[in-house]
Amino acid sequence: DSTLKRADSLKQLRDKKIEELNKSIAAIEKDKSKLQSDLKQAQDDRSKAQADVSAAPAALRRTEEAGAAALKKADEALKKAEDDVKVAQQRADKAMSMAVDYQRATETLLAENKKLEDSEKREIEAREREVCEARGREAKALKECQASEAREREARDALARATAKASESAPA
Repeated sequence: DSTLKRADSLKQLRDKKIEELNKSIAAIEKDKSKLQSDLKQAQDDRSKAQADVSAAPAALRRTEEAGAAALKKADEALKKAEDDVKVAQQRADKAMSMAVDYQRATETLLAENKKLEDSEKREIEAREREVCEARGREAKALKECQASEAREREARDALARATAKASESAPA
């Protein structure tokens, strides 16, 4: 009974942990999606900056430093977004791995618990058989004792009758 409660508790704990990990994965996926959106925006900004540089050579001369800075900033943002996506993916992979490991461990514990329950059940059944057999032997011994006592009474009664008969027939 306690092992069933323990198994239920383990199942609930496993389900709770999986739910937490799923929430964590969802949050990471949301962050990943935002980072991918930021990455696309940075790529668009970079493309726009490159287009502006190509389309206006005169403006390019005047704003060469500003364009280079914007391009550098876009490259940095792109690199940061790519790194953030990698980190988010690693976290999601780790969370999934932990969930799978936790589920395997829980299933192993449940299987071991079942084996222990079965073993205990067999031991109890064996003890019950031994007790039943012992009671049977006790009952048999009691019957033999009662039969022996009955034979002794019959022998005493027969001896008493023979003694009485011998007393009666003996000359006084």
